[in-house]
Amino acid sequence: MKSELEYLELLKEYGLLVRAPGRINLIGEHTDYNQGLCMPATIDRSIYLGLNNSEKWSIEAIDTHETWEQGQSWEPDWLVYFKGAIQLAKERNLPIMPLKLAFGGNLPAGAGLSSSSSICCGFCFALNEHFNWQMDLGALTKFAVKAERQSGLEGGMMDQISILNGKEGNALLIDCKDWTFTSYPMALPDHRWLVVDTKIKHKLVDTDYNARSQTCRQILLKLQEEGQSIKALGEVDGHKLDMAKNLLNEEQFPLLKYQVEENERVRKFALALVKKDSTQLGNILLEGHRGLKDMYKVSCDELDFLVDFASKDPRAAGARMMGGGFGGSSIHLVEKNTITSYQSDIAAAYHQQFGIHADFFEAEVSDGLKRLK
Repeated sequence: MKSELEYLELLKEYGLLVRAPGRINLIGEHTDYNQGLCMPATIDRSIYLGLNNSEKWSIEAIDTHETWEQGQSWEPDWLVYFKGAIQLAKERNLPIMPLKLAFGGNLPAGAGLSSSSSICCGFCFALNEHFNWQMDLGALTKFAVKAERQSGLEGGMMDQISILNGKEGNALLIDCKDWTFTSYPMALPDHRWLVVDTKIKHKLVDTDYNARSQTCRQILLKLQEEGQSIKALGEVDGHKLDMAKNLLNEEQFPLLKYQVEENERVRKFALALVKKDSTQLGNILLEGHRGLKDMYKVSCDELDFLVDFASKDPRAAGARMMGGGFGGSSIHLVEKNTITSYQSDIAAAYHQQFGIHADFFEAEVSDGLKRLK
């Protein structure tokens, strides 16, 4: 896997260069598109993107050795994130001209670390800089959210807010109702955050991710029709949940119950982070995973195995699946003095169970998106 310096060398011909980080999400999964709470943090694993003026559009994916040029009939999967931003710029009559671009990074795709949003945010940020659109971070965040939705994914705004506003050493507690956020220092004296990639790759637009989002919209409409004065499911509390029980079917109610409980977990997690209470943090992670597995039903056997391993191992305070689900990564809170042995043991157990070599890295919490040149 290439380092930042290696990507900078590969992109040295470009006059504008940006680094768009990936993100982990500590707690608050599938809540952003319901205007709930979440707690992501940007990491050092990133996408690097460079651009120059050109007579026609040309985009190179360094890591896969793929190049798309304007007028070409073949379109790689990743092109949708660029086309969405270009189309949105044209719809808004923003100045935009053909560019030569290249991108690559040490952020794995399909691992639940927001690689697609990193590409899209990096490109939107670069366009804003290059063509002097003069968007502030708030406007740019909204632009990037809408641009990525052109891909067909009915997601929220957690990834974009995190990527554009991340702060080294801190998680952001985001209220997705009004897009405000508060920074919380993440440093724990005796524990580290370990990301374990199942190597089961997902493309969220092709999974049941959108089905969950659509069902949540149906739930909201049903509650509004029955007189609940709410604008989003993130506003539902325990009292409103009890009132909704007889209004929803057996598929809908567990999704709503999960949303209410997960928002409360985010609040508890923030308090435990302030207290540096690793035991409480670990318990909340495990509770969150149970909700995603049993109520939201977005986990898979591989993720469940990794979290189950953590729940039974004293070296880990806890773990949960992370990202949209259906594969991707899990995040583990592990004692720093035992992280090497823990990684070795969980890797061996995972390979024995599934015949797959998982990928691992210790999450280093970094600043958000930056222009490097």
